[in-house]
Formats: sequence, structure tokens, C-alpha cells
Amino acid sequence: MCTHRFWVLVVVIVISLAVGNPAAQASPPGDNSLLFVENIGQFDPSVRFLARVGDETLWLLHDALWVSRPVENDRWLALRLSFADANPTPLLEPFARQDVQINYFIGADPAGWRTNVPVWSGVRYVDLYPGVDLEVYAQRGQWAWRLTGNGDTTAAASRLRVEGAPAEGVAVQTAASLPPLSPADDPATAQPEDVPASLVWSTFLGGSAFDMARDIVLDSGGAAFVTGVTFSPDLPATPGLDTTLGGNSDAFVARLRADGSGVHYLTYLGGAYTPPPEFIDWMMDRGNAITIDASGAAYVTGHTYSNDFPTTPGAYDTTYNGGETCATADNQPINCGDAFVTKLDAAGRLVYSTYLGGSYLPYVDSGGDDEGLGIAVSAEGRIFVTGFTTSWDFPTTAGAYKRVFAREEYGLNDDIILSVFNPAGRGRADLLYSTFIGGGWQERGADIVVDTAGFAYLTGYHDAQLAYIENLPDFPTTAGAFDPGPMVRGTRAFLIKFFPGGQGAADLRYSTLFGSPSTATTSDLTEGHAIALDATGDVYVGGYTSDAGMTTTPGAFDRTMGGLWGDAFVARFHLGAQGAADLRYATYLGGAGAEAFWECDLALDANGDIYLTGETRSSDFPVTPGAYQRAYAGSDDVFVARLRPAGQGAADLIYGSYVGAAHADLGAGIGVLAPGVVQVAGYTYSSAFPTTPGAFDTTFGGGDCGSSACPDGMVFKLAMAEVTTPDVDAYIAAPALAPGPAAGAAAIPIAFGNKGATDAAAVTITATLHVSLTYVADTLGVAPVVNGNTLVWTLPQPLSFGDDRNFVLTVGLPDAPLDTRLPVTLAIGSAGPEALPANNQATTEAWVALRAFLPVIQR
Repeated sequence: MCTHRFWVLVVVIVISLAVGNPAAQASPPGDNSLLFVENIGQFDPSVRFLARVGDETLWLLHDALWVSRPVENDRWLALRLSFADANPTPLLEPFARQDVQINYFIGADPAGWRTNVPVWSGVRYVDLYPGVDLEVYAQRGQWAWRLTGNGDTTAAASRLRVEGAPAEGVAVQTAASLPPLSPADDPATAQPEDVPASLVWSTFLGGSAFDMARDIVLDSGGAAFVTGVTFSPDLPATPGLDTTLGGNSDAFVARLRADGSGVHYLTYLGGAYTPPPEFIDWMMDRGNAITIDASGAAYVTGHTYSNDFPTTPGAYDTTYNGGETCATADNQPINCGDAFVTKLDAAGRLVYSTYLGGSYLPYVDSGGDDEGLGIAVSAEGRIFVTGFTTSWDFPTTAGAYKRVFAREEYGLNDDIILSVFNPAGRGRADLLYSTFIGGGWQERGADIVVDTAGFAYLTGYHDAQLAYIENLPDFPTTAGAFDPGPMVRGTRAFLIKFFPGGQGAADLRYSTLFGSPSTATTSDLTEGHAIALDATGDVYVGGYTSDAGMTTTPGAFDRTMGGLWGDAFVARFHLGAQGAADLRYATYLGGAGAEAFWECDLALDANGDIYLTGETRSSDFPVTPGAYQRAYAGSDDVFVARLRPAGQGAADLIYGSYVGAAHADLGAGIGVLAPGVVQVAGYTYSSAFPTTPGAFDTTFGGGDCGSSACPDGMVFKLAMAEVTTPDVDAYIAAPALAPGPAAGAAAIPIAFGNKGATDAAAVTITATLHVSLTYVADTLGVAPVVNGNTLVWTLPQPLSFGDDRNFVLTVGLPDAPLDTRLPVTLAIGSAGPEALPANNQATTEAWVALRAFLPVIQR
């Protein structure tokens, strides 16, 4: 425990305790959304149990409860909660043991390790007072408490004592926001109205240097398969697999346990190539995408510069193709890279691994770089890979859609690749199909999915920034597609449906551009990063756009780009070759900053809800009541969103939340375990990124990357709280004091708005002044109706989601003694039911001060 100097805040709470109902007490309260971890030697001996709630830790001791959380600048707030005149040594009795295994391997001495640590759903302080117990438990991802008893609980009114370390008023605020202490026969009062989603578990994933998790896929039991890149020589790799970092960086593959407490395996995957010092921070070997089959085998693709990347006997290509120079630094050569395609069995052992690539073309001084960015596997075990190549001789197969690199005379600009393997170990025969796709300018395939009939669906981007100069609008599209082009300028996402049947041009079944209409002359970007397929055959594309003219659909969640630098987007297509009718849904997603510029992924649940993750730099990213984290933490935060594409406008956003801390945090991959339950992989530069007790790795390992710490990989599981009530969340707020001189005026800054996803209609604002105060003026722009000391303003327009406003109410002060304080009660109302009625009122005081103060309004 931390040691602090303490001030004492005594809060007297008189609690009317009903006589406990023994039958009701037979069923433990709460749920399993938090882990109450028993201390069997892994914590300080004074601690009996520990629970984590986001960045807050709850410590249960015999004589008190402690609540600690970080505030800012590496400072911590600690509150000690105790009961006056209570039993100093009550029995702490845990209840409802959970089926969770937590191990603590602390230090090198096995004597200090603790395995199979018991985890509970709550703890009971037995006989805190005679005949009165205190129960502490989980309630929808938050901790709650209640008093219960079998005797005369009315006589056992409790006196709660709150002691805390000073933190500029934060302690008082936190004390005021403690969960209500309720009698057992009214458990509903223990549930906060704004119920946060549960961070079920969260772990770092990396070593002591630079680590990024880039993609994730889940099996049916919730085990997460993750790939990415590591520069760390000390990954906790699994004995018997590859436990050694090869070059300056390697790919890695990990299979995490479903409860996040450990790994089934973790392995390096890479060769020994190390670039010259000028390029030492380049990710030379890296994993970009991962998928699995029904047996638990993992399939990975990425990029390697190593001529000794691990391959298997009989693989398609065991020889590195990228040995020519693709770049130089101080006359030091940098190799070109190859894509790789690797299969690991359920235990992480190498089953199949091959290079995939072509070579450098000296006479045009370019080419030779190949990278796998997306991977899928069919029910028959065929591996589908997409990405890009600059290799003029990238391997293609007989009858492929396109066997010649597009327009070499314009340079070896990136072409999309689609390659299909049967990993049978028959050498060149393993490559069943391979083709170029693209035109003369740059195209990259970013993600791929395969249906049960063997059709492949690809997304990525086509960059035609210079097409208008060279008159080269040659990206391949199909008749009847949503937007067949040709493009004039800019960058567009694409959606392709492809059947690798060896029928040449006929293999391209559908191809469209997406963003602004292809006739637009702006140079804005729309890039497809992720793709998914639902049970009806509709295709969903997600990514990044800086295009304010991107096509959206009526009733979409957000039809206006909010970010100065761009938003995330998601679009749903029905590939019916009916032109504009093929677009079923399209929306922006973001705030006033930027979203999904670096990372974005999407997934679907069985009901067709869309789940997205990425990074946001917006302090006003759309979040929902019940979000795990409703406030922007700074720099980049992970965003997690759930959309229901029903065409109901703001109501289509079922869930939106930040996840992050003070530094950059990015979500790179997302998987859906069940409706409302997701796992996200990514990377973080924040040492305070939220982790949970018993998770695989709760210590930030990022090393020194110069101007900042290096990133650490991270994976978390989030259970979303779906708000089923009408989501109007009007609020009003004002400072505690509004000073002014005697017989002068006080200016009260008032903030109000709507944090809910549904418009607040017929909004009124009411101010009730103390009888000694007089109304002088206001800056709202709507004349109030004045009735004595009550003022009522009626807004002419609804308050939409994120519509935050402020104004100043000026009141006249009496000629009263100094330090006279006169209350002003504020209220906001609307026509619809409120998600959080507690936000609808605020109280301030007009204060007769020594001198006049000017109001400071933060905008």
C-alpha cells in the first residue's frame, strides 16, 4: 500500500436498513463482471481481496476498504473507507467462486509463485455491526455494496468515514461519487444509472522493447490468436517453439487463453536480417494478418527481408526473392522484401511456411517488394492471400485474371495480388491460383474474406492522384457496379468479388470504387482497411476517409464528416449489379479530430451488428451511456463502436467508447465472441493503459524509443452494455460559486447539451433564483419567461447528439455582508425520457465577494 499524508473527511450517512430477508440472502447479489481476487500471499498481508474497475483498484482489508486510482502526472488518489464504531475484525467471507484460473509468477524463485488463486464474485463483511453484514460485489462492471441483516438493522445506522490523500479536490469528488450504500431489500438502488461496460480482461503483450499487435481472430471458445511485430529479445515465448529474436524485428504469433490469464503459446517468427543503422527501426519482419481453421491451426501473412525466414520442406517457395537493393542509406543497401505465408498447428508448431514474391527490375530501378496484408482460409483448407507487389515477375498461374504487371512504362507502382495455396508440401504445385489486379497507378489489397462457395471478397484502395494528368483511369471495374468509374482524381476504396477459377477476365465477378463519386476532382482519400461478410451475402467495408463528399445513405448514423483530418467509415453493399442500389448503408464515424488514419478493423455478429475499432484523436468521439470510458484520455485513444445499420440516424449507434490512457493507444484488430462481447488487439504507448488483475501481463514493457516510450502490444475483452431505453441525455452544469461585489452583479457560466444518441426535443432550461437575487441579463439568445424569481427558456430547436452549448446568466446581488452565498437552482428538461435524470439538475451559488470577478468560460 502507498503511504500518504491524510486529511480527514467525515461523511455521516444515515441508512434506513430494512429487516433482511433470509430467503433473499441465500442468493448472492451481483454478477461475475468483476474479479475479487483472494490474497494467498501475492499481495501485502494486510490485503484480503482485490478488485479492479477500469483504472480504479478496490482493496478489501479487515478494517477498511481502499479505493485508489491515478489522477495525473503519475500521482495517485487513495481513499480509505471505514465505519465508525464498527467491528474492527469482522469475518471476510467470499461468495460465488468464479471458474477463472489466475497465476502469479513473481520473481525467479518458485517459492514466491502463486497458482490457481481463488477468484470470487463478492465478499461479505460478517457482523460489521451486531446482526448487520456489509456485502461488496460486482454489478454490471462496477463495484457495489449494501448492508444486510437478520435482526434489528434499524438500530445499526452506519457512520461512514472517508479519508484520502489530497489531490486538488479530486478526493472530494470521488467520495461524492461512491456507489450508493443500499439496504438489501432494495438492490436496485445499488445500480448506478449510467452502467459502464465491463472490461472483462486486459493484458499487455510484448517484451521490453517495441511491440505491436496488428491483427486478431477468435475461436469459438474465446481464445484469441494474435500476430504482429516485435523488436523485443525477451518475449515470454513458449519453450519448444522459436524463443529467439532473429534480426532487428520478427513477426510473432500468440494464442491467448480465453480468460486472458496466459497464453497457450507465443512464438517468434522471422529470420536474421538486420538493416544498416539508419534503418534499424524499420519493421523488417512483421506479421500483418491472421486467421484460423476449425482445428485451431493459425495462418499468418506479412513481410520479411530475411533470406533465412523459416520455411518448410516441400513448400511452394523456400528461396528468398527480395535480395536486390530497394533503398540505400549512406551507400548501405536495404533489401527488397517478400511476402510470407505460414501455417502453425494448434500448439504453435510450424506446419507450412513459404515465401511469396518476385524480383527487382534493374532497368527501371524499381520493383521487387511484396507484402501480404490480408489472409483467409476456406473450409477445404485453401489459403487466400491479398496485399501488394512491385515485382514485375510476381508469380501468376495459367488462366489467371491478369498475368502481366500493369503499365510498367509508368513505373512499378503497387499492384493488388491475390494468391491461393493448398499447403500440401508439393512445391510449385501448392500455388493453385495467383494474379495481379490493378491499373497503372498504385493499388493495395488490405483485407480479404472467403465465402463457402470459394468466392473471395477484397478491399483496399486505388490511388489515382495523377490519373487526370496522364489520362490513365484504368482501374478494373464491372458493369452495373455501384461506382464503375472511371476515376478523375483522388484515392478511393474498392470492393472486389473474385472467383479464382482460371477463366481469365471472367474471374472478376464484381468490382466497384467507393468514396466520393468517381467524377469528383478533389484529391481526398477513402481507403478500405477491413472487410466482412454476413449470412445473406452482403459485404461490409470499413476504413478511413478524409472525403467530405463520401457517399452516405439516408438515415445513416452520421452523414457529415466531422474530423478535420478525416473519419472512420463503414459501408454495406449488396452485390446485385444494380448501380447505386447496391449500396445499402454508408456512414461516417468520428468526432472533430481524426479517426482510423493508422488502424481500423471491423467484424460482425450473427445479428448483423457491426463492430469497429481503430484510433481516435477526437475529444468528442460519439460515446454512449454505459460506455466503458466516456472521456478522451489524450493523444490517440482506442475507439470501440457497435453500429446497427437500421437507418435510424443517431439511434444506429448502439455502443461507443474510448479505451486508453494519456499517450497513444491504437486498436488494430477486433473479433466478436457473441453479440456485445468483443476482443480487441492493438498497441499502446501508455504505461497506464488499463489492465485487469490476473491478466497475462499487467506491466508495461515499452522501452526507450527516443522522444517517447516504445509501444507495447495489448489485447482486451470488452462486454458492452447495450442501452435499450430511449437515449436522450440532456445535461446542465455550472460552477459551484459565481462571485460578485455587494450590490453589484454575478455572472454565472452555464453549460448544457445532449450526450445521448437521440435528439432532445422541446428543451427547456429553468433557473430558480434566491429571493434576494434579481435577473439582469443572459447570453442564450432566447428570451426567458420570468415569473417572480423563476426564469424559463424554451429552445426553438432540438438538441442533437454532441450539441454542447454554454451561456452566461447575470444576476443582481444584494447589498449584503461579504461571503453571503445565495443559491441558484438550474434544471433542463425535454419531451423524451432521459437516460440519466441525475444530469438534469445543477446548483450554484451567487457569492458576495470582496471584489468583482470576470467569468471564465471554457469552450
